[in-house]
Amino acid sequence: MNKIIHISNKVKNKAQDTLSNVREKPYETRRQIVVFLTAFSMAILVLLWIALLKKQLGQNTVEVNNQPSATELIRQDINRVYDSAK
Repeated sequence: MNKIIHISNKVKNKAQDTLSNVREKPYETRRQIVVFLTAFSMAILVLLWIALLKKQLGQNTVEVNNQPSATELIRQDINRVYDSAK
């Protein structure tokens, strides 16, 4: 248990040192770091989302070849309304 606490304190101290070093950098450098980290984390999230989406779509494949398209259904509805108005 003491090893885990010791490692945890080391990580905490390293993170604090890194943040202190970043705080000492000029504004433009800090801004570039934030933009890079934001873009990097968003890229990871998008890749994860795509991977999960592919997996989900692969499991939920449904045959729809025999069903009319959405535009065909709309056209049929319009024709029905037009015919009933005569």
